[in-house]
Order: sequence, then structure tokens, then C-alpha cells
Amino acid sequence: MGLQMARLVQNCFTKCRS
Repeated sequence: MGLQMARLVQNCFTKCRS
């Protein structure tokens, strides 16, 4: 349980940093 969380965090980070 690490890749899923990292991907979700990265996705939110990329969208939040838009």
C-alpha cells in the first residue's frame, strides 16, 4: 500500500498546483 497512495497524492498535488 504505497504506490496507490503516492499516485493519489501526486494526482492531487498536480491538480492543486494547477
